[in-house]
Amino acid sequence: MLIIFTGLLTGVHWVTFFHAIQISTVAIGILSLYTFPIMTSFLEPLFDHEKMQAQNIFRAVIVFIGILLIIPEFEISNQTTAGVMLGLISALLFSIRNILVRKTLNHINGITTMCYQLIVISIMFIPFMNFQHSLMVDNRLLLLILLGTVFTATPHVLLVASLRHLKATTTSLILCLHPMYSIVFAAILISEIPSLKIILGGFIIVGISIYESIRVRQNIRS
Repeated sequence: MLIIFTGLLTGVHWVTFFHAIQISTVAIGILSLYTFPIMTSFLEPLFDHEKMQAQNIFRAVIVFIGILLIIPEFEISNQTTAGVMLGLISALLFSIRNILVRKTLNHINGITTMCYQLIVISIMFIPFMNFQHSLMVDNRLLLLILLGTVFTATPHVLLVASLRHLKATTTSLILCLHPMYSIVFAAILISEIPSLKIILGGFIIVGISIYESIRVRQNIRS
């Protein structure tokens, strides 16, 4: 049941993340998703029955300021704002999935866990498949295979495997450089240049994640 539930979480996490990028930009989708380290630092103490630390609340407030900077207006009809909202939902689902895997499924091999989750995801999305789109044009089939195997399944297998050895918070914070090189690749490959306001908000969000990563690593060493 837990594998089914984490599979459902992973599937909706992927859909909301991909849709956030489709309706806004790579920068918006990635930056809003990468609030998940702060969400994890809030949620994990609840699962571990630990006391919430005031510094986590302070860092969350700073990240919230960063989110406000990348939101152009508080209108869900605005695609950028909708992209941020979807990215935040994706981040929340991702955080819960990671914590559950660490707490309840860490005795199962990462590849096995991901395989079962992918079966659940496939079954869940069958009713929503659209066969009207041809996969034989513009290299769509090849691109989908690359997206599904190399750039989605493989990273998640590695992430699930790492949760067998590290706390979800630690694992989340190690990934904090992802937004930086994602935005750089988006600028190089598809000429998607983020605005100065988005860059500033991104620096705040990623900066807090980097700081938290360093702090957690020092605590582990000590």
